[in-house]
Amino acid sequence: GPGEETPGAEGSRVPQTALSARRFVVLLIFSLYSLVNAFQWIQYSIISNVFEGFYGVSSLHIDWLSMVYMLAYVPLIFPATWLLDTRGLRLTA
Repeated sequence: GPGEETPGAEGSRVPQTALSARRFVVLLIFSLYSLVNAFQWIQYSIISNVFEGFYGVSSLHIDWLSMVYMLAYVPLIFPATWLLDTRGLRLTA
């Protein structure tokens, strides 16, 4: 049945992965969390003309808000992935 262990290499026991409703709920929460994060970093570029007039800055400054996210994503994804693997989703989020 689900969750039972099966024999692995050299007689060791390997846990068997089973599907459950809780896994899909966690996947949904993680996906929604990522979706909100993606909306958050691009929102200023969508209405850049409003921000240009209100704050008196150039469109280059507003575009840098979204570019900084992507530039920070590349080096920070590795420690974030390590933290996710070692400490779990709850602490990482």
